[in-house]
Amino acid sequence: MSLAQYGDYGFVVGTNQGLLRAQSLAFEELPDPLGQMPRGNTIRALRVIGDRLYFGGNRGVFAEVTPSGLICTPSDKASSGIRFLSSLGDEILAAGVVLDVAPMDVNLTRFRITP
Repeated sequence: MSLAQYGDYGFVVGTNQGLLRAQSLAFEELPDPLGQMPRGNTIRALRVIGDRLYFGGNRGVFAEVTPSGLICTPSDKASSGIRFLSSLGDEILAAGVVLDVAPMDVNLTRFRITP
């Protein structure tokens, strides 16, 4: 599980079932009008950057919650499971360990932030 504070939602929790649950919704699921939530893939990292909430998890899942409350996913997944998210300029850096490499190796995928 992961946790972040995001705008009017208050605390948002990423779950092992691949859901986002918000404090302001009595920890019910965030609305997903586009059906983009990566259900079934553990959400391991949450990061608020500007007015958006980015999240990632198992199997390269990466997505964002927009200010209007839409959940959007890129056309490409990360090249590993995501455990950490950070920002660098206009990019999100998603890092994780690939299971078939040495434990000291970390894989990094870059996603461009678009306004």
